[in-house]
Formats: sequence, C-alpha cells, structure tokens
Amino acid sequence: MRAVPERILLGQRFAYYRKGLAPSTKQTLKIKYNDTMGNVFVNSLSTKSDSFGRLHIPAEQISNLISTSNPEKPSAAFILKEFESTQMEFILDDVSETVTVESGLQSGEIIKEEWRGEFVGNLFYPSKEGKFPVIVHINGGINHIQDSRSTMLAREGYCVLELAYNVQEYGQPVLFTRKDFPLEHVENAIIKILKHERAYGDRVVLMGQCKGTDIATAFGSLRPDLVEFVIAQAGPTQLPVATETSYRGNRWEGMEINYLQAEELMKLTKFFSFPKDENDVFRLKYGSFLALKGDHGPLFLEDNQEDGKFLLNEKSARSIKDKAFPVDQMNKMFFFSTLNDPTMAPNSELAMETTEYFLGDKNNVEIEFIHSGHLAVTPEIPVVEKSVMNFAGLKCEMKWSSNSTNEDRIKETNEHRRVYKKITEILKANF
Repeated sequence: MRAVPERILLGQRFAYYRKGLAPSTKQTLKIKYNDTMGNVFVNSLSTKSDSFGRLHIPAEQISNLISTSNPEKPSAAFILKEFESTQMEFILDDVSETVTVESGLQSGEIIKEEWRGEFVGNLFYPSKEGKFPVIVHINGGINHIQDSRSTMLAREGYCVLELAYNVQEYGQPVLFTRKDFPLEHVENAIIKILKHERAYGDRVVLMGQCKGTDIATAFGSLRPDLVEFVIAQAGPTQLPVATETSYRGNRWEGMEINYLQAEELMKLTKFFSFPKDENDVFRLKYGSFLALKGDHGPLFLEDNQEDGKFLLNEKSARSIKDKAFPVDQMNKMFFFSTLNDPTMAPNSELAMETTEYFLGDKNNVEIEFIHSGHLAVTPEIPVVEKSVMNFAGLKCEMKWSSNSTNEDRIKETNEHRRVYKKITEILKANF
C-alpha cells in the first residue's frame, strides 16, 4: 500500500499514511519537489510512528511542508514552464515514493493547442463536447510560457489562452529592450480566440499578473466591447512597467527606471550593489518598488530621519494618476493587491495606501487585499522569497515576498489557495 497517491492534479492536497514501521519510532520524512526547469525544492519533517507502527500526516501538514520547502540551488524560483507534469518525492526509512503532479492533459480531462507564429501561447479547454467562456491569461515578464493556472482554469470549464509576449524561444522580442508593447497584439489575439470552434460568447475575461496586470488593465479600459471584466493581481494598474504601452497611436509612458540604462540605474546607487562582473548579480537593498517613479522622482521616498522607512511621494503619485489608463471606461475589474510584495511597495501599509490612492475612487473596481508576496498565482507550490531574474543579460536578484519565516510562508500559501478559490467564484458569478 502506497503512503501517497501515485498521481494528483496540480492544486490537489493529499495526506501521507504509512503502515509497517517500527512502533513508536522517530524518523525524518524528506520531500523533494521538482519544477520543470531543473530546480529541486526540499524540506523535511521529524515524525514518530504510533504504537502500531503507523504514521499519518494530514493533508494540511503536507501542504505546509510543500509551501515551506527551499531550493537546493540558492535564489531559484519554482517555475512550471509549459506545464504538463512534474514530480514530488517522499522519502522515509530509505523508502522512496513518487507523486506525479499533472495538469489534466495526461488524463484527457483537458486539451491543449499550441499557438506558434504571429501569436505565441497555449490554449486549453475541456475535452468534453461544447463551447466554453473564454479567458485570456497574461502572465509576468519572465521569458517562459508559465501556464499552470491556465490549465487549472480550463479544468473549471473555461477555454483559456495563455498569451505570451516575451518568449525569445519562439521568436518574440525582449520585453525590456523594445520601444513599447502594442496592445493591438492583445486585441488581435482576442479576436482570433473568439472565433475558435470551442469558444462561447463575444467577450473575454482578461486576467493579468505582474506585467500582465498593466496590459490587462490598459486593454480592458480601452476595449470594454471585447473584455467582460478584468481580474488582476500583483502589478501596476495605473501605467506600464518594463516598457511603454501603445494603442492606435496613443502612448502611455512607463513608470519604472530602465534597468538597462546606466544613467537611470545610477539614480538608485544608494539602494543597490553593482555586479562585480558579468557573472555577478545586481542586488536591490529593499525591493524593486524603488524603481517606480513619476514626474517628481521616485514614487516612494526614503525618510530622511530613518533608513528603510519610506513615504508615498504624493506629487509623483498625482502625476502618475493624471496620466493613468482610463480605468473608468472599463466594465469591471477585480484587483487583488499583494501586501507583502517588495516589487510593488515597501510594506503592507504603503501597499494599501497606494492601491487606495489609485483605485479607491473607482466604482467599477473591487479591491481585495491579500497577505501575500508577488507570486500568488498557483496554490500548493513552494512560496518563493527571492530569486534571480534575467533582464536581457543583466541578472537581478528580485525580492518577491517579505514573508520569510515558515509561519508567514504558510499564511501566504493559504492566501494563494484562497485567491484561486475566490477567482473561480468571481468567474462563476459574473461570467
């Protein structure tokens, strides 16, 4: 009898149950969780069998063990690239058992179509007959197709396009060096997917995370005839980052210092360490929120009296709001604001203040604050505090979450689970 299931779907929880052990004996359970990029996350738990030689670890405790696992290779992120399956290994008393974590493709629950050419992405929909409401999911600026949440949403009964825009493997330009990102790319992809034989309806739900948030917000504001509503999280909703945005002759300038221009980078010299050579890593002292700026300097100013304490620069905030995307024109937006996210704000108080400043007066926006770092996308995976990201050849250590203790990381993974459940509820109630 296996102690763990042979196969699970991503997002499912399970318990560990083992018989035939030496009675009342202390042992260490080890776990190894592989992503799809060759990274291994490890953890261990001290256990003791009962007087009958049995060991039972509840599903919640296994979930906590997964969420607090750490990379064997320092500063690695847990990435599920073009996700179909991966594996966890559980080791106890020199016995190893493997759990295969699947997307639903292997079991035939969902179908995948690869888009390569003018549009790059992966399309997922249920294998059962019928047409399904369409979601277009736009992830962050990492140069891989990260489609694990799209596979999960397809299992919920949707036709989901994971739309890529920064994947050089498939011929796309580097996001951080291009002049702008044209929203016509999103427009034409939506028009194409709505014509698909398995697509239902004449509008989509547009979902964005990180850089995908400003793309989704911008297009949802400009084309409410094509976008039923927007669901966004962990990204800017006012102006673009990484590069400018354009649409039909109009442009929105970026609100972030260009990491690839030395004169821009020098503005942050107080807050970072320069790479010593090309193999070294650019390290920010506090978080990449330091790069956010308006017409009057950084969005967040360090207090002159106290190192590490920041205040909202109201003049720059006002200049950003004056130029922001026309969110008032959008049908509806549900925004999940991450409170423990060093990419967006110095601390939870300023995260709340900034979100309320930019969106609090919008009647068509529902805000929910979540006690999570930046990567609150998929439940039941390791919570990553920091990792190294490549900006067109410049390696930068990104701080993703201020939740560094195991207790806080467990709270964060509970938020990941709650957010995913809330998203499915929003979809069912409104779409």
